[in-house]
Amino acid sequence: MRLARQWPWPTPCRNARRFLHPCSAEWLQTGDCALAEQQSSYEFVEVKSSDILAERQAGWAGFTTFATWGIGLTVLTLVLMAIFVV
Repeated sequence: MRLARQWPWPTPCRNARRFLHPCSAEWLQTGDCALAEQQSSYEFVEVKSSDILAERQAGWAGFTTFATWGIGLTVLTLVLMAIFVV
């Protein structure tokens, strides 16, 4: 009696052969197994310094607005906690 090969790691949901070789030639022909498509060409566009600067300035303005509101709400929370002695 021939015993099945025992793998050193468990495969709880799938048998080991399918786990190790998920797309055999038979599965590819029947369409049961799909492979990801790879992009073979890339389009590079010119990046201007004014575009980068505008993006960074908008990011900095958003960050400082967030930080200002965050600090203000933290101070307000601490003041309310001091008033009501929590």
